[in-house]
Amino acid sequence: MLDLLSVSLLAVAAYNTLELLFWIFDFFKRWRGLYFWSILTATLSVGAFTVVVVISTFRDVPPIAVGICIALVYPCMQVTANLVLYSRLHLITKSGTLTFTRWLIIVSCIVLYIPYITILIGFSSGDKRFNRAEEVNERYAVAGSICRELFICGVYIYESVKQLKPIMMMKGHTGRKVMVHLILANGAVVALDALMLASLFSHIQHVGQQYNGIGLPFNCASQSVKLKIEFSILNKLLELLGTPMNSLDCRSPGRLNEQGDSLVDMMRESAGTGSSSLGPSSPGIHREPV
Repeated sequence: MLDLLSVSLLAVAAYNTLELLFWIFDFFKRWRGLYFWSILTATLSVGAFTVVVVISTFRDVPPIAVGICIALVYPCMQVTANLVLYSRLHLITKSGTLTFTRWLIIVSCIVLYIPYITILIGFSSGDKRFNRAEEVNERYAVAGSICRELFICGVYIYESVKQLKPIMMMKGHTGRKVMVHLILANGAVVALDALMLASLFSHIQHVGQQYNGIGLPFNCASQSVKLKIEFSILNKLLELLGTPMNSLDCRSPGRLNEQGDSLVDMMRESAGTGSSSLGPSSPGIHREPV
């Protein structure tokens, strides 16, 4: 039963990764900007992490090889996912909040992932000195990453309600619907993080330096789902600001500060001008030729 659930989660992660790659290259016609590179790297990292988890779960491979791969891919996946969240904060937050969030990401990466990489590689090499540290290493890194993500999501929800309220009132019923969507989408991210913590502390075990349980497969699936939610949030945010991708050269009332201007300009440069939609071809996100 556990193997069947793991296979299902890994299949979801693999499918979502392929779909995300299609969305990214369909949506962005010019490959530039923090948002583009962070979401592309995050998607590729999820795909690589899924491959590593499949191998470590269902194949007999040297533990050191699995340990090195996870130690390198997992931090990359988490950091780039946070950069995706950070990059869209430019639309609604002030420079002071952005600076604090940026330094939070930098410092937390140093504090969380240098010990994580060192301990995981040492443990996977068979060095018994790392056995005790490995008992808490993964939980420490994953819990820290989730707390950082929850903080960024909390900032986004708070600033969305605070800064975009005038626009929401101007838009009337449509504005309220978009705002509810933004909040629910971020709430879904919080729910996935809570489930990730539950699976981490309930199911992940190490048996002979091989992973057992649904913790890692669920991590793959949840990360891929959260990246898909990102596209939904971006689409709805641009809808609220009233700036279709091919008309962002007109100043929008949603551009609240110079930081917001820079990100909108980045998305305008990254997106193509051959369509009038706000996002990639997907359920609820339609592209139509002009």
